[in-house]
Amino acid sequence: MTTYRSEFYEWIKKVRKTNWTIKSLEQRREHYAHIWYSIGGPTYDRTGGHTNDPFYVRGMNALDKMLEIDRKLDELETVIVEYNKFYDSLPKKFQLILTNVMFHEPSMVSIAYSLHCSRNMAYKLKEQLIDKWANRHK
Repeated sequence: MTTYRSEFYEWIKKVRKTNWTIKSLEQRREHYAHIWYSIGGPTYDRTGGHTNDPFYVRGMNALDKMLEIDRKLDELETVIVEYNKFYDSLPKKFQLILTNVMFHEPSMVSIAYSLHCSRNMAYKLKEQLIDKWANRHK
């Protein structure tokens, strides 16, 4: 039986994974862009086409990879846009809790310390955050 609490944590995992995947894809895209930009210009001192040049073929393969990565990035952006929209709709204290849960995974004691409240209050605020997440589409 899944509850909205476990669905919230699954969503957190999905956003984290998407964030890391986007960073990885962007690094790969930079690598392929470097290969693409390293293609030499045409040479006019020899006969024949430019397509036999191994650097040209490698560059065209890099262009194909860049386009594929761009397509994947466009698909993943929807998850990040949804997260940002939810984050922007929250008051500051809930934004702080969500940021801590998302990126730092601290103890509730440290979250309470950063909010200047008791640990019990931090737990209540975290539960309210999960309720807001569950009701975001209603």
